Amino acid sequence: MNKNLILLSVANIIFPLIVGSIIYYLFQKGIIIPSLIKNYLPDTLWFYSFTFSILLLKQYYLVSKWVFITFIVTPLLFEFFQNFGFIPGTFDVLDIIVYYIGGTTAYVIFNLIRLTNLLKSTS
Repeated sequence: MNKNLILLSVANIIFPLIVGSIIYYLFQKGIIIPSLIKNYLPDTLWFYSFTFSILLLKQYYLVSKWVFITFIVTPLLFEFFQNFGFIPGTFDVLDIIVYYIGGTTAYVIFNLIRLTNLLKSTS
């Protein structure tokens, strides 16, 4: 993996987590944040980061269908556990939707980066 690809990958994993953490921090400090951003953007960003990480691992280390099963099952498990009180939080169907938006976005961006890298290496 070349240096630029590593930096791009780290940015797509770390940056979304930092932005999501900042949103949580600002909300905890009493700063008024629109509810759509406060309630759903951090979920979208963490799942984006999670999905990008899994795709990166699959690309360079794992060759398994379990990666994709994890991608599909994880948001459902989080919401299921919240619904029954196993983990803190409130069950929300919109959370599941934003998880998949974040995951799909990560999938598209990951493949665009991979395609761009392939095109550069063949020219």
